[in-house]
Amino acid sequence: MRTPLLPQVILLALCLALSPRSLARADAEPAAPGTEAAASPEAASPEAASPEAASPAAETRPSFRERLREQARQPGATQLLTSLISSVGFGPELLWGGGLQLRLDHYPSGLPLRFGGFVQSEMLTDGAVRVAGGLQGGAWMMGCQLGLAFRSASDRYWSTLGIQIGKSIDFGIFSIGGRVVIPVAEFVFGDAQSAPLTSTGIEGAVFMSVGLPTLLEGERRGCGCPHGRDDEADGTE
Repeated sequence: MRTPLLPQVILLALCLALSPRSLARADAEPAAPGTEAAASPEAASPEAASPEAASPAAETRPSFRERLREQARQPGATQLLTSLISSVGFGPELLWGGGLQLRLDHYPSGLPLRFGGFVQSEMLTDGAVRVAGGLQGGAWMMGCQLGLAFRSASDRYWSTLGIQIGKSIDFGIFSIGGRVVIPVAEFVFGDAQSAPLTSTGIEGAVFMSVGLPTLLEGERRGCGCPHGRDDEADGTE
């Protein structure tokens, strides 16, 4: 009995199609054009994969250290601050005072660091006149004073010469602070027996002042703030 030939041919073709060599050859064949692009949109659009390469590099703001270096290279300035000063003294008794103050500030560079001198003149409520002067300096908002203070005699106290040490916080043209005067010498003018006087001892006071700055040299921003052009330090104009 003869076996039909067609079923045998179909069986042989199925065996060849499902053989390992045929499957490996099918895996090695390249994909159709456009298939990979549709499957991986990131590969088709390199700009989406690397936005830094597509967009220009953004300008970064300088660091705090770089800004300090930039301000240190800027020219300095000199300013005269004329102020009205008012004080409340705490010594043997509570005394109020008022007068004028001149403060000379020199900034060697664009940094908010200054040094200079000061002169004060006040009239106290007991009739005495107080005059002080010396050196002063500051950094940012903090200021300090060191000098000599002379207080004239009144109907109760001797004339006193002392060392003044002061500390202030500056808000532009407005300043508030405190000071201490340590007496080093006392004077009696006239007949000491005619009016018995006493010593003032160590005096402390709280003061505040408001003034008008006058630029003598260089460039500064308004209200006595630390001078320097911030826009140039930031790299913008």
